[in-house]
Amino acid sequence: MASKRTMIIYNYIKKKGEVSIKELCELFPDYTQMTIRRDLNSLQENGYIIRTRGGAVLNDNMLREDLTHQHRKVVNKFEKSKIAVKALEYIDKGSCLYMDSGTTVLELAKIIPDEYCFVTTNDPIIALDLQLKNNIDINLTGGSLNKRAVSLAGPTALYSIDKVNIDTAFLSASGFSMDGGFSSLIYNECELKRKVMENANKVIMMIDCKKFDIISPYPFASFKDIDILITNDRPGDEIIYLAEENECMVVY
Repeated sequence: MASKRTMIIYNYIKKKGEVSIKELCELFPDYTQMTIRRDLNSLQENGYIIRTRGGAVLNDNMLREDLTHQHRKVVNKFEKSKIAVKALEYIDKGSCLYMDSGTTVLELAKIIPDEYCFVTTNDPIIALDLQLKNNIDINLTGGSLNKRAVSLAGPTALYSIDKVNIDTAFLSASGFSMDGGFSSLIYNECELKRKVMENANKVIMMIDCKKFDIISPYPFASFKDIDILITNDRPGDEIIYLAEENECMVVY
């Protein structure tokens, strides 16, 4: 199970690029060597690092792939489509929506009915898909463009969220862990997600179940921050219990 400890170790490796087990043991004296080795194995299994003799290095290729839109668009496409179909049930005609950047939410944009609604998004590709529909008004947040992820964020995007109404926000995440909550690979996007959650009447998280127990560097939400979790398969009992404790409905 991913933990806050594992996230701390990962963030340190991300900053350094390469570390030794001896270095980690000195840096984290409260952790046993066995615990550190177990956490490194977990990070390697999830593709975030590569174990070396006596230590570990950051898996730069994995990080680049996660941030490349063209790569993410074709990964787990069936699962993402399944999530999108379930999310359709929570769109009301005439409502004001927010659609987060990401390929899972993009699948929702592709199948949303051509009925009047107002959509704000920080994803230029989602905006281009929606502009093919005659009855949907589209508002781009503006902001700095992350070319690899093809998403907008930054102060301009944050400012724009305060200028629109959001009935329902559809958000995405790069990973979820029991201790760390929902997390992202891009810091600026976390700030924007938090602002959206503050302003939205209803928050729906759309996440592939394969991202459970995946740690991304920047946490931005827990179950208390969202109203509905939509995934493609039944999560583990621990996740369901945690959601229920925080009055979050789980749909799968």
